[in-house]
Amino acid sequence: MYNTPYLRALVAVVVGMAAAVIVLGAWQVIVYSAMPGAGTTQGDLREVPTVTLLVLLAGYACAAAVGGAVAGRLARAAAAWAVVAVGGVQTLVAIGNLLNIAHPAWFMLVSPLVHLPSAWLGARLAGAVGPLRGPTDG
Repeated sequence: MYNTPYLRALVAVVVGMAAAVIVLGAWQVIVYSAMPGAGTTQGDLREVPTVTLLVLLAGYACAAAVGGAVAGRLARAAAAWAVVAVGGVQTLVAIGNLLNIAHPAWFMLVSPLVHLPSAWLGARLAGAVGPLRGPTDG
């Protein structure tokens, strides 16, 4: 009765987001403890070394990939919807972060573009979704 594909997908999105938050939290703890200058600025990341920001960006991609993989595998029939929802929510959270904390301009351009493709790639690697098809593909 309650096991409809979209209810299952909604639960999958919540669990996928939780998995992404756990991965990102662990990633940030490691980065902030290992990389110079990562945790020294409060509310302004414009002076953080570029390599540190690139490693953080890689963490965003990994978190989105894990979240997309988990959501896609749990959602089954509505996997594509769940994966896009996880990537979309992460993109919105990233935009909120960018609006509240000063970042370098290049990071503000790249960061929102990472989450959706990474979530799809994670789900694809987990076997939850098929390849993206263009309008000319059969």
